[in-house]
Amino acid sequence: FQVQLLDFDGTLVASNDYDTPGFAASVTISFEDIDASQVKIQMKDTGRSRVLSLAELKVFTGGAGETPEPAWKVLRQVNVEMSETVNAGLAVTSRSHDELSEAVFYDYDITRNTYPSASPSLSLAPTMIVPSRDVGNHGLVGSSSVTSDGRYVLTGSGRDIWNNDDGFHFMKYIRPNNMFIMTAHVDSFNDVEQYAKAGIMARTFICNESPMVFIGRSRGRFYMIWREQLDHNAQEVNFVVDTENESGWVKLEKYGDEYSGYYKVEEEDEWVLLK
Repeated sequence: FQVQLLDFDGTLVASNDYDTPGFAASVTISFEDIDASQVKIQMKDTGRSRVLSLAELKVFTGGAGETPEPAWKVLRQVNVEMSETVNAGLAVTSRSHDELSEAVFYDYDITRNTYPSASPSLSLAPTMIVPSRDVGNHGLVGSSSVTSDGRYVLTGSGRDIWNNDDGFHFMKYIRPNNMFIMTAHVDSFNDVEQYAKAGIMARTFICNESPMVFIGRSRGRFYMIWREQLDHNAQEVNFVVDTENESGWVKLEKYGDEYSGYYKVEEEDEWVLLK
């Protein structure tokens, strides 16, 4: 088989060939002078010319003998039909029309971001606040703000992010639906209902039944939820975590036609692919 590194346009950057009979439980791959954040890694069966699945992918940078930095773990990948531009940003739903949930996000960052002029991250204070609004089936009016130390605070009500009838508060902007990586740390979340959710999202339209992908926290779980087409029921995968608070890291990656959702509980943990 062959391990390939592809750039954002799908062009082959580098590859290594391996002659391993049967299924390899673990393969260590080394490439020099490659920025791991700017490539997609895939494994190809050279005999039958098909792409193989990677059960777990760990990527780290550094020289020989150095201790690898923790990497994200992959959980799931999905294909969702979206337009050439998407609404991307932070989202919160209380799963209640009568109560607001508040989520605080830290280290919010979008790689290959083109708008606004400064990426919404802690290391680069934004030059403008990304506007927020209530979407779909909601009750109480939500709000968003940015603290002096770079934390994004969202409050919102809403029916849920689920089925074909979303209701939530969205701090979003319109961006090209090309290759991108969006990450955030859910610093705190006062979930007023068991299935209230806070996380990051990309969706085509600002309506309740739009195609979308969401990855975030709920009580005792990380969720990835997606709707493949307009007015279709959403699908989900979730992972139960044994933590006393609702914090954690979430990441949404877009490569080609695939959206991948990742999570980790602590910063030093490895990323896990939800879908």
